[in-house]
Amino acid sequence: MQLNVRTKTFGLILLLIVVISLSIVFIMGYYSVPPKILPDSRVVHAEEENIDIVIIHVERSGWFENLVSKINVGKEELKIYNSTHLQGSENRYFKYIATGVVTVTEKPQYGKVFQISGRGEPYDGYIIFWGSIFTNEELNSDTIEVSLERYIMWLPGRPLTISIKIDLIQRIESGEHPRLIFTRSDLPQLRASILLEDSNPMEFSYKKVFTDLKDLANTYLTERFFTVYGRFTVYLPPNQPRRHSDNFPYWTGITRQIQARLEILALVYLITGDRVYADRAKEFMLFLSGWSQWTDPDYRCAGPRTCLDIGHLSMGVALAYDWIYDTLDEAERFIIRDALISKGIIPSYIEATEQGSWLQNPWRWPNGYAIVISGLGMASLAVLEEDSRAETWLETAVNWTVKWLNRMGSDGGYTEGHTYATYATDFTSRFLYALLKIKGINLFDHPFMRNVPYFAIYSISPDGSSIVNLEDASYGAVRDWKETLAIAASLYENRFAQWYLKKTEVYNTVIQSHGYDSIYHFIGFNPQIAPLDPDGRLPPSKVFRSIGWAIFRTGWKEDDVLFAFKCGPWGSHHHRDAADFVLNYQGVWLAAAPGYRLSTSTEAHNTLLVGGTGQEAADGYLIDFFNSSLVDFVSGNASKTYGSDVTFIRQILFVRPNLFIISDHVTAGKEVSVSWLLHAEPFSTIEISGISGKITRREKILMIHMNSPQELSVSIGKTEDLPYIRYDASSSRRIRFLASLNPISNDKDAASVRIQFYEDYSLVNFSSSLGSGLAIFAESFNHSPILCKDVLSDSHVFGYTQKSENIGFFLINGTYLNVKGQKIMKFDCLSHGSLLVSSSQVISQLYLEEKGWIQLYSPTEPTSVRQGQVSIPFTYNKSSKMVKILLEAGYHQIILEIS
Repeated sequence: MQLNVRTKTFGLILLLIVVISLSIVFIMGYYSVPPKILPDSRVVHAEEENIDIVIIHVERSGWFENLVSKINVGKEELKIYNSTHLQGSENRYFKYIATGVVTVTEKPQYGKVFQISGRGEPYDGYIIFWGSIFTNEELNSDTIEVSLERYIMWLPGRPLTISIKIDLIQRIESGEHPRLIFTRSDLPQLRASILLEDSNPMEFSYKKVFTDLKDLANTYLTERFFTVYGRFTVYLPPNQPRRHSDNFPYWTGITRQIQARLEILALVYLITGDRVYADRAKEFMLFLSGWSQWTDPDYRCAGPRTCLDIGHLSMGVALAYDWIYDTLDEAERFIIRDALISKGIIPSYIEATEQGSWLQNPWRWPNGYAIVISGLGMASLAVLEEDSRAETWLETAVNWTVKWLNRMGSDGGYTEGHTYATYATDFTSRFLYALLKIKGINLFDHPFMRNVPYFAIYSISPDGSSIVNLEDASYGAVRDWKETLAIAASLYENRFAQWYLKKTEVYNTVIQSHGYDSIYHFIGFNPQIAPLDPDGRLPPSKVFRSIGWAIFRTGWKEDDVLFAFKCGPWGSHHHRDAADFVLNYQGVWLAAAPGYRLSTSTEAHNTLLVGGTGQEAADGYLIDFFNSSLVDFVSGNASKTYGSDVTFIRQILFVRPNLFIISDHVTAGKEVSVSWLLHAEPFSTIEISGISGKITRREKILMIHMNSPQELSVSIGKTEDLPYIRYDASSSRRIRFLASLNPISNDKDAASVRIQFYEDYSLVNFSSSLGSGLAIFAESFNHSPILCKDVLSDSHVFGYTQKSENIGFFLINGTYLNVKGQKIMKFDCLSHGSLLVSSSQVISQLYLEEKGWIQLYSPTEPTSVRQGQVSIPFTYNKSSKMVKILLEAGYHQIILEIS
């Protein structure tokens, strides 16, 4: 009996616990913190199309997962029918999407439901559906009540209810599409091109390239996720990325990858007409429309509204919207266009026009500026005729692009190095190409765009496998130059640009540059233009004064030499490396820069440490530049980078074909030690013999001769993985280094070099199988006469070379040069000049700062004097053996024919 009582008591207690627990669970479910329906939720009614678009913006709250089995909107009760449609009363169906925190799942007790996560990320999401939903009576009211029937686990919760204002519009505007890059009239030829295997000078096949692109598109149809930077995974279709706290630009990589998929899918649809590709691109864009913004809220970028990400999404969505436009229904066009405007165009436009914003100054971050403004421009072109504000947005994008072009410089040099040069200019070229086709505005005619191909052409290594990697640049950027050069070739028949594209072979395959650019073959490229080798046709050396770069070459063949020097204005993505240089011999970098992978400090570069420390962020500048068939010369002033108490001027004389003489002048207000650095590529071998050095890599050799009036010590070390040779001069207020670099293939080809210092000048004697000569460097820059070994001049640098019967003379920044009492060159003003005497000709190459008379040595009276192919007047003095000519300021090549 007692046992039964205890059993009954225990049973009652257990039942009570179950009832209380169920009650608690029910109460918790009903009164739990529900998700929020945010006030930017919208109802849009388009009168002419009789289409209603309901946009419900949901934010998660609390811990429970909420299940929504029905949506009551106005008089309609909507349930999920399948993955694309909701079912309403009278078997009416409405298209929908669910993004972000809202997913669609199936529960046994409810069937298909919207699941709103209660924890984790993302934080918000959208339920968007559209069709002819509301009655005229409902539309006559100001608001529509929307209610989400909610469950927690298996228990009903409080409904989520909100009144949403109705936004009445007359119509959903439409426009003519496609218009970006391609128009409807272009499509037959575009589609025909991929079927042909016609021969062309570029040996290019649209059929092969399109097959590769289509293969990529096919992988994107079923792709479930991708990963950027090896640690951030994005599931597809793309919800807004999760939040992060490490201030890393994940969104840059994410949006580039999304842009690539949008463009490839849309282009393959445009060419094939297969809607499966358009549907996937549309799915991506509808999900992007559900992002709260298109720039990373957790990354401190240049501005609060814009970064690279917004430019990539604006460009990608604009192109995909335009190219698959005919597959979108009116509501889809409205949703995507509204997102493109509100999340892409307007933030970019506001930031661009806001006084004091970073987009007011192109130099602050040139590549970021180009990406955002070009994205703004392309997006504005996409919605022309569909939004009355688009012309204003486009005008701003055009004007801001002109600001950028003007600031980059008319000579085509790009300040951030080649990796960012390709990124910024190719992205800009897409916008400018579409602008030209739609509006007839040709900004490719701007001097920067006309000349920037030469920045690439002069920087490519002799073997074509790499490119000068000064600043934040990599050797691989050699294959990132695409649209800009292709359009230069197709618009202006720049066959040198076409040569570059063939040399790098980037148009023979699909290379995804910067994580997005895969469709470049179809933007402005004309394979029928024949490439033209610049070797022997372009001057072998060039200066880009806007960025402080000078590039010396012996040509563009595989066995040639390239030397690049920089000393220019400080800017974005710069290193602390004023007066730095790199040297490539027959495809091998023997003097190297760290590029984008290593340190930006002075210690990692081929320049000087003063007092054991490197440079500050300050401007350097080029002083002189001269190129000729005999010698090239450049000098730069890097003084400001070491503070107010130090002067550093570096002079570089290139004695063709393979001797570089580097003269460094350092003065300081107090005694300082100075270190001279030269880095090689990883796995190079460095040897020391006395104070001479030798760098060997891949069977190529760089011989180094060094001297200084100060006591020198030499050592070998590494900056990160770059080996270096270092010369340390003892402390002094005035320090000089004079070094020669001699790239060769065999030790027996090495030049014999002797360096000597005197009170007023320093002397370099050199000889090799390629010739001999001497170079004299003035110790001061006041143009006082210097006499050395029967050579007299007031120049900063002067000398002569001799090989067989040919003898050459040169002067830099002077007015005369005499040898053994014979005048060789005489100018009215400070000038640069070279003069080469052979048995039948005297060839002089000159640069004059001002118009004036020049006098040139000729052993006999010339039979003719010409500039190029044009004969010019002259007089000849038999006693002085000098030809006198009047020339304008600028560069001249004068040829004296003699018997």
